Amino acid sequence: QNAYRQTNYLPKGLISDKIMGHAHIRALKKIEQKPGISFGELMIELKVSKQSLNRVLRSLIKNKYIKQSKSKIDTRVRKHFLEHKGQIFHKKLFDKQKKILMDAFIYSDPISVINFKTVLNKIANGKY
Repeated sequence: QNAYRQTNYLPKGLISDKIMGHAHIRALKKIEQKPGISFGELMIELKVSKQSLNRVLRSLIKNKYIKQSKSKIDTRVRKHFLEHKGQIFHKKLFDKQKKILMDAFIYSDPISVINFKTVLNKIANGKY
């Protein structure tokens, strides 16, 4: 859990904690992974309440990190996409996280790196 926090924390200097929190980052990551994701899909994927997700999305829209558009098939459905500002933020965040992981590999002995890859493969393949 500590490793998760270390790689998913909000890097200082990236943005004010008043605007962006852990929930905002989770939503941004999911929208980046699935452009056009609907509110309902986001709720299910993030396992959050309607009220909580609505608060986060309103903040992200207000601060121009994401945009909403109506679905062409069903106008009641809102699709979510990253704005340019959201794309830049996501890239900076990903680059910071990537550096943390790369530094961990660089400063580890070869056996630790091999064992780590083995564990990740087991997790990815559901063989744990």
